[in-house]
Amino acid sequence: MFVLALNPALVGAVSAEKQPVTIPKPDCSDFAAWLRYIASAEALARQEAEQNLAQGGLPGFRLFQSVPSGDAHILQCVFGPSMKFRLDELSSGQIALIILETALAVASERHGVLVLDEPGNFLGLGEIHPLLTRLQDAALEGRFQVIMTAYHPIAVDFLAAGYGSWLEREASGPTRVQRIHVSDEAADEKLGVRVSDLIARGWLSGIGIGQPVPSPETDAERAADLLLPKPPTE
Repeated sequence: MFVLALNPALVGAVSAEKQPVTIPKPDCSDFAAWLRYIASAEALARQEAEQNLAQGGLPGFRLFQSVPSGDAHILQCVFGPSMKFRLDELSSGQIALIILETALAVASERHGVLVLDEPGNFLGLGEIHPLLTRLQDAALEGRFQVIMTAYHPIAVDFLAAGYGSWLEREASGPTRVQRIHVSDEAADEKLGVRVSDLIARGWLSGIGIGQPVPSPETDAERAADLLLPKPPTE
């Protein structure tokens, strides 16, 4: 299992670690060293990551290249016939996408558990859904398990109804967890109720978590009633 809470600003291109990095730090500041290990020990995962990036994630991307520099190595990304950029010369979104695609490929090879903290951060709108689709498909195929926190509307609307749980804590009390359930009525496209809409308006907060759900007398209460199942009555 490895946990990723990416911070592209801390990710460099130089790897000078003397010991192999088999699991990256949560912020992936040691990604260059991790990729060096993957290239030698899990070459198929590296090839899969390069292929997925080349097929749509990063237009023009071809492959990774590790260039010796004294006692260290510099990770470069090759675009087109001969354009080369150090990893830390790319944008935050490009770095995040490279790390996430690599993590997916490695998790598939290891058949392990991948924990992602807000993977939609730093990504463009058109990059989030394809990534989530690959995550979902791989998990459903049994290639690995995924635990993910997400606030981005695209991620919430795509996954919350089928796999989401709502976590809430009042003051200093315990954190309570409840599955998000979308009723048939709420799933009706004509109704237009989305989980992200309810979260954005604060209509989910406090409803159905450790207390009876009120009768749907207002629009907010009605919307929440469609998404959170009522707790059993005593």
